[in-house]
Amino acid sequence: MKIICPHCGGEVSLRGLGRKKSNATVEIVFDALTRHTTVTAVAQELSCSRGHIYDLLKEHGKKAKQLLIIPLKRSRKKGRRKIV
Repeated sequence: MKIICPHCGGEVSLRGLGRKKSNATVEIVFDALTRHTTVTAVAQELSCSRGHIYDLLKEHGKKAKQLLIIPLKRSRKKGRRKIV
């Protein structure tokens, strides 16, 4: 819907700004969280906002940290000795 702005006289769109919430179910979000390491990657895959994913998880009593599988970091210095 477009209206005319009373201050500048230009047309202003009332809808269509920002990302739209997707109709993603909790199961789809859970599966995506196990495949990716960040909520941002999940949001891009499902074409929704990160906030929408957090809200959906909050409704079901879950947190993203509980579901994300984060790979362990390897130490590069392991096994090296310091020469004095």
